[in-house]
Amino acid sequence: MIGSLSEQIAKWLKSKKIIEAEDVDVCGYGIFWLLNIIEFLLVSVILGTVLRILPGALAFFISFLLLRLFGGGFHMDTELKCQITSLAIITAFIIAVKMTAVQKASFFMLLAAAAGTVVLFILAPTGTGYEDSRITAYRRICRLVCAVSLLTAIIMFVFKVYSAASGIAAGIIAESLLCLAEILKEHRATTK
Repeated sequence: MIGSLSEQIAKWLKSKKIIEAEDVDVCGYGIFWLLNIIEFLLVSVILGTVLRILPGALAFFISFLLLRLFGGGFHMDTELKCQITSLAIITAFIIAVKMTAVQKASFFMLLAAAAGTVVLFILAPTGTGYEDSRITAYRRICRLVCAVSLLTAIIMFVFKVYSAASGIAAGIIAESLLCLAEILKEHRATTK
């Protein structure tokens, strides 16, 4: 779907001499990520609007996206499975934000996010695709994003912006669960 569209756009850019032949793969990959981000942003905005929790949905989207980029986590083996799983995760967590955007529930989301932060500080980045020389940089960026996200969620909670607090917390929780799932997948693969 998005992968083939990205390839076609990159080839079109090459045919129009906007990019060089050796840049087609890199450009296609960049377009793929851009289209994915746009798709997930649209889903977040639509769900946030329908559920009347747009600030929380956007807070989730931003924290989850940044943590996902630098923290890695579980990946499916096909593009279609990845799209479906990603959309299911986004939908489930935005619904969770809607259900927890009250004081007591937001507090428990923050506690879960604190546990998720510990997981990400210890395990991230997980998955394949990281060059050994860049793992340290990704780890530092993930830790920074995670710490800033948790601090921001706490500040939002203190100022009674519960939907944003729950949204940011949900992003941390979702990414920590994906990192744990990837660790379990890797462990299962090595013990077979």
